[in-house]
Amino acid sequence: MNYEVERIKELCRERGWSQYRLAKEMKESNGRVNTMLKGKSVPSNATLRRVCAAFNITLSAFYATDGIMVTLTEDQNKMLRDYSILDSYKRDLASAYIQGLADASRKPENDG
Repeated sequence: MNYEVERIKELCRERGWSQYRLAKEMKESNGRVNTMLKGKSVPSNATLRRVCAAFNITLSAFYATDGIMVTLTEDQNKMLRDYSILDSYKRDLASAYIQGLADASRKPENDG
């Protein structure tokens, strides 16, 4: 499932909000919110801004974990946007590839 959708569900759980309450706060139809939360559509940037307004948080806070605000570079934002449109199989491949690159970067080079 899409990271943004999972984060929206997490924020709803934290606040005890129902899907109906989220739709009402977003000024969006319950049907559209239902479609998004079931993973049948990917939230657009405009939708994410309405979600953040409903929760009274910034987009940065939306992407923050454990209450730690993270400022992303434009390259990092692009990677997240690209990653968010991949299906789960392609996300697994991308994650494995990035993990392999990171692991290789951590290993001390063998001087031979």
